[in-house]
Amino acid sequence: MNLNIDTQKMRECGNDLLMLTIELNTLFTELFERLEKISDVSGEWVGLSANQFISQVKVDKVQYFNLNNSIAKEAKLLINASDELDAYISKLKR
Repeated sequence: MNLNIDTQKMRECGNDLLMLTIELNTLFTELFERLEKISDVSGEWVGLSANQFISQVKVDKVQYFNLNNSIAKEAKLLINASDELDAYISKLKR
Protein backbone atom coordinates (compact mmCIF):
# COMPACT_ATOMS: atom_id res chain seq x y z
CA MET A 1 0.00 0.00 0.00
CA ASN A 2 1.28 3.44 -0.91
CA LEU A 3 0.02 6.63 0.74
CA ASN A 4 0.87 10.01 -0.67
CA ILE A 5 0.42 12.52 2.17
CA ASP A 6 1.93 16.00 2.05
CA THR A 7 2.26 16.79 5.74
CA GLN A 8 4.11 20.01 4.96
CA LYS A 9 1.10 21.23 2.98
CA MET A 10 -1.20 20.18 5.83
CA ARG A 11 0.90 22.20 8.26
CA GLU A 12 0.99 25.22 5.92
CA CYS A 13 -2.79 25.14 5.49
CA GLY A 14 -3.29 24.87 9.25
CA ASN A 15 -0.97 27.80 9.87
CA ASP A 16 -2.70 29.84 7.14
CA LEU A 17 -6.06 29.12 8.73
CA LEU A 18 -4.76 30.21 12.13
CA MET A 19 -3.46 33.47 10.68
CA LEU A 20 -6.78 34.09 8.96
CA THR A 21 -8.71 33.49 12.19
CA ILE A 22 -6.56 36.13 13.90
CA GLU A 23 -7.38 38.58 11.13
CA LEU A 24 -11.04 37.56 11.15
CA ASN A 25 -11.20 38.05 14.91
CA THR A 26 -9.94 41.61 14.49
CA LEU A 27 -12.46 42.31 11.73
CA PHE A 28 -15.33 40.85 13.76
CA THR A 29 -14.32 42.90 16.79
CA GLU A 30 -14.19 46.12 14.79
CA LEU A 31 -17.49 45.36 13.04
CA PHE A 32 -19.40 44.59 16.21
CA GLU A 33 -17.95 47.56 18.07
CA ARG A 34 -19.12 49.78 15.22
CA LEU A 35 -22.57 48.20 15.02
CA GLU A 36 -23.12 48.44 18.76
CA LYS A 37 -22.48 52.20 18.61
CA ILE A 38 -25.08 52.90 15.91
CA SER A 39 -27.88 54.06 18.19
CA ASP A 40 -26.21 55.00 21.47
CA VAL A 41 -22.99 56.72 20.42
CA SER A 42 -23.12 57.80 16.80
CA GLY A 43 -26.88 58.37 16.57
CA GLU A 44 -26.83 57.15 12.96
CA TRP A 45 -29.91 55.04 13.51
CA VAL A 46 -32.26 55.47 16.43
CA GLY A 47 -35.63 54.12 17.44
CA LEU A 48 -37.19 50.75 18.03
CA SER A 49 -35.87 49.18 14.81
CA ALA A 50 -32.32 50.23 15.72
CA ASN A 51 -32.69 48.80 19.23
CA GLN A 52 -34.02 45.52 17.84
CA PHE A 53 -31.17 45.35 15.35
CA ILE A 54 -28.56 45.99 18.04
CA SER A 55 -30.14 43.31 20.24
CA GLN A 56 -29.87 40.81 17.39
CA VAL A 57 -26.29 41.91 16.67
CA LYS A 58 -25.35 41.08 20.26
CA VAL A 59 -26.84 37.60 19.86
CA ASP A 60 -25.14 37.07 16.50
CA LYS A 61 -21.82 38.31 17.84
CA VAL A 62 -21.43 35.21 20.00
CA GLN A 63 -22.11 32.93 17.04
CA TYR A 64 -19.56 34.69 14.83
CA PHE A 65 -16.84 34.41 17.45
CA ASN A 66 -17.77 30.77 18.10
CA LEU A 67 -17.39 30.07 14.37
CA ASN A 68 -13.99 31.74 14.36
CA ASN A 69 -12.91 29.70 17.40
CA SER A 70 -14.10 26.49 15.74
CA ILE A 71 -12.05 27.24 12.63
CA ALA A 72 -8.99 27.89 14.80
CA LYS A 73 -9.50 24.55 16.60
CA GLU A 74 -9.74 22.72 13.28
CA ALA A 75 -6.57 24.44 12.08
CA LYS A 76 -4.73 23.27 15.20
CA LEU A 77 -6.03 19.73 14.65
CA LEU A 78 -4.69 19.83 11.09
CA ILE A 79 -1.27 20.95 12.30
CA ASN A 80 -1.21 18.32 15.04
CA ALA A 81 -2.28 15.60 12.59
CA SER A 82 0.57 16.52 10.26
CA ASP A 83 3.05 16.35 13.16
CA GLU A 84 1.69 12.98 14.26
CA LEU A 85 1.85 11.62 10.71
CA ASP A 86 5.46 12.80 10.35
CA ALA A 87 6.35 11.13 13.64
CA TYR A 88 4.63 7.90 12.60
CA ILE A 89 6.35 7.90 9.20
CA SER A 90 9.73 8.49 10.84
CA LYS A 91 9.07 5.60 13.19
CA LEU A 92 8.19 3.29 10.26
CA LYS A 93 11.39 4.21 8.42
CA ARG A 94 13.56 3.00 11.31
